[in-house]
This record gives sequence, structure tokens and C-alpha cells, in this order.
Amino acid sequence: MEESDRSKRAFLFILVPMVTTFALQRLVLHHSSPDTHVFIAGVLVHHLFSGVLILIPTAFLLAMGIRTPWRRDLARAVLGFSSAMVLDEVIYLICTDGSGVAYRGSLSLGGAAVLVSLAVAFLVAAHGWARRIPAAVHPGLEEVRAKGDPSIAPRPPELGRYGKGRP
Repeated sequence: MEESDRSKRAFLFILVPMVTTFALQRLVLHHSSPDTHVFIAGVLVHHLFSGVLILIPTAFLLAMGIRTPWRRDLARAVLGFSSAMVLDEVIYLICTDGSGVAYRGSLSLGGAAVLVSLAVAFLVAAHGWARRIPAAVHPGLEEVRAKGDPSIAPRPPELGRYGKGRP
């Protein structure tokens, strides 16, 4: 697969789930009762919190590098939808009383739309920036890409496969 195709694939695997989740979340929650909530052990759990619990481990996995392409794509999709869960409730929980009625208000919807739009703009900018990084900036990057996996940094040969001097 060509480098521009990989970059576009990564971009879309984050963008589409993020925008879709935001739209579906708002649609479903606007048409449900304002008193519909999720309680775990008697504690109200907003989708911001469950989104954070999904987002952080996914970001760690992506930062460490996922070798299998389908797993990497899955992690990117999870990153997209969990980001939407978080961004959707930030303004709502900070600027309103946290009620079901306030979630349906214009402040909550407008704030969430602005945050998701900013995230999309950043993603577009990051995608454009990532496509312009010259190979000279990353020593050994061409060899890694030639093997078909652009996300794995080359390991110095003296460290071996397990990082302890063994091949």
C-alpha cells in the first residue's frame, strides 16, 4: 500500500467513527427521556467518563505501536469514537447544571459541536503535516516502510529482537 493511502486510511479510521458517534449520540440522547441515565453501583456515569476509560488505554497502545494492521485500524476507530464521547460532554458538565434538560440545550449542543469541530480541524492539520514529514527526519524509516509497517520504529541491531543483545 502506498504511503498516501496508509495516511488517508489512518485519518479516516479516526475521523469517521468520531463524527458518526457524535451525531448518533446526540440523536439518540435528544430523543430519549431527560431522566434516562446510566447508574453503576448507585453512581451516575456520564459518557465522558466511559469515553475516558476507553480513550486512555487506546492512546497508550497506539503510542507504543501496534504491529498488526487490522488491530491498528481497530484502535484508531476506538480512538475516534471514544474521543467523541469525551468531547460531547465537556462543555455540558462544566457550563451547565448537568441535568438531562441542560444536555439538550443549545449551550451543550453548541459547545460540543465546537469541540468536535476543533478536533476534526486538528486531525485534518495533523494528517496534512504527517504526509509532509521527509524520510530523512526518521533514520531507518524507509527500511521499515519497505517491510510494510510504517508505525514500527527500527530497533538498533545490537539490541536484538528482545532488547537484551540476543538475536
